[in-house]
This record gives sequence, structure tokens and C-alpha cells, in this order.
Amino acid sequence: MPDQPSKRWLKTYEVMEILNLSAGTLQTLRNNGIIPFSKIGGILYYDADEINKVIEQQKGSPIAKYKKSATHNKKQ
Repeated sequence: MPDQPSKRWLKTYEVMEILNLSAGTLQTLRNNGIIPFSKIGGILYYDADEINKVIEQQKGSPIAKYKKSATHNKKQ
């Protein structure tokens, strides 16, 4: 498991690294309301506490199913 973030707000590339997700999968998770975010001046910010909650919630239900869904939707 990746180290827990030490700062309050994370940018997209940081969340992608922490969760090992592609940009498309992260967008799918945002669109489905799985990962909350704020948009300020065109930049997306994620609350580190919320990302940690997502990690904890997904322990029994891996995010991999969202990766699979995003890849499947892209091929259609």
C-alpha cells in the first residue's frame, strides 16, 4: 500500500500515483462520485483525507473493477 499523503490537498497526478490509476480511470471514479474533488481555476484538487477514506473503503472491493469498466467503455 502506498504511503499516506502528508499534505491536505492533492493534484490529479498525485492521486493517480497514490492509487495507481490512469487519468481515464480517475475521471470515471470522479464521474461516478467515488472520488470527491474541487475544481478551482481549471485545476482539480482532492482532499487527502477523502482519498484515504476511498482507500479504506476499497479494501474489500478493489478499484480494479473501475479500471476494467473504464477500459471497456473506451473500446466501444
